Amino acid sequence: MTLWGVMAVGMSVMGVSGWLRWRAGAWPSHCSRQTLHRAERNAGLTALVWCLPMMLAYPQADAEQRMWQMLGAQGMLSVGTFALAALPRAAARYAAIMTAGTVFGLAVRPDPWRFEWLVVSLTFAVMVLAVAWRTGRSFCDRMQAEAESLRLRQLTQTRLDEFERHAQDWRWELDAQGGLSYVSPRLAECLGRRPVQLEREPLLRLITQTLTRPTEEQHQALAALRDALQDSEPFVGLNVPVMLAGQLRWWALSGKRLVDDQGQWCGWRGVGSDVTHERHWLDESTRMAIHDSLTGLANRDQLESRLLSYGERPLTLFSLDLQEFHKINAEHGQLVGDQLLQIVASRFRACVRQGDLLVRLQGDNFILVSWGALPVTAATNTAQRLLDALRQPCAVDGTLITVRACVGIVQVEPPMATLFTLLNQAGQALHAAQRQFQQQPNDRGSLVFWSPTLAS
Repeated sequence: MTLWGVMAVGMSVMGVSGWLRWRAGAWPSHCSRQTLHRAERNAGLTALVWCLPMMLAYPQADAEQRMWQMLGAQGMLSVGTFALAALPRAAARYAAIMTAGTVFGLAVRPDPWRFEWLVVSLTFAVMVLAVAWRTGRSFCDRMQAEAESLRLRQLTQTRLDEFERHAQDWRWELDAQGGLSYVSPRLAECLGRRPVQLEREPLLRLITQTLTRPTEEQHQALAALRDALQDSEPFVGLNVPVMLAGQLRWWALSGKRLVDDQGQWCGWRGVGSDVTHERHWLDESTRMAIHDSLTGLANRDQLESRLLSYGERPLTLFSLDLQEFHKINAEHGQLVGDQLLQIVASRFRACVRQGDLLVRLQGDNFILVSWGALPVTAATNTAQRLLDALRQPCAVDGTLITVRACVGIVQVEPPMATLFTLLNQAGQALHAAQRQFQQQPNDRGSLVFWSPTLAS
């Protein structure tokens, strides 16, 4: 028994040392056929060592000792077989040798309960082996599923890398603190830095640092990105500005939250793309939608929108019309007329107060909205500056063209009338100014304030 004890301790030491190597990360990443055969051989040797007491000591033991030896043998049969469940052939060899040792011990010892013990031992061995075999199959199936899942992830990663190399989009991932946990080569190229230099760098800070003097629009875009990263909902096509190589670029970012196995938030994953050209096209389309294409002044849509957003506050509205503009068109042609309108718009723009709205309503009709109440004297001076802007002839294709204007002025107090009513009142004042100019022609034009008497 001393020799058996030494052998048992040696086998235990070998098992513990293998477990420690596994804990230290020295476990092999793959398994060869030789390794499997060695595992089967070791399982057989281990079973032989643990069944020796049953084979050698059982025949000489008394009744109580035999009971404890039988229980120990069955316990080692269960523990060893289940420990080797991941290796079905090794488990089967271990169970077979343990059972054979038990049967041998029962066979050489005359015992009135020998037959019953044999039946119980064989039945228990079959049950343990069947359950271990089933457990081993489940383990192997799970390992195959994990291997297939890993293969699919690697395939997906390969396809994503291939897509990123040939597409304009790039991927990004953030950790829970907002730092970059994955830096794609495309993103590093866009930022002009190496991927290793960008790891753990907060994406929002990287973008903000490129903007030395952000505009109000850029501040709003950065605030929108900050709010999106603090929210739990995914976001799509969020436009953010970034200054790269001295040029303002616009990125469209889309992302969704990442959760770990416990369902806890652990960061963000998304894609980005450079939408500078699309942004410029959109800005130009928006600008054209609210500006006159010929003169670059605001149009009627912008006038109506600004008046609605201004609310119930006083303002002064000027309506200007060029005199006998149709004759200029008829004499010199529409192209000259268009160039003349551009010159007039430029002169008007140079003499209006900053913040006021200058509009080309239609044809040769212009509107100036001065926000806030203007006294009669101040309104008169403003209108006179507009008229004086036309005192010098306009040079169009080498031809000097003299043009005069008339101005109708409406001083608006709350409650605010509709745009139709305001333009109608301004038109009435403008017509009065035109009649006055026709009756008393001069080289400065004419201006008239609107009053209720003009509506009659």
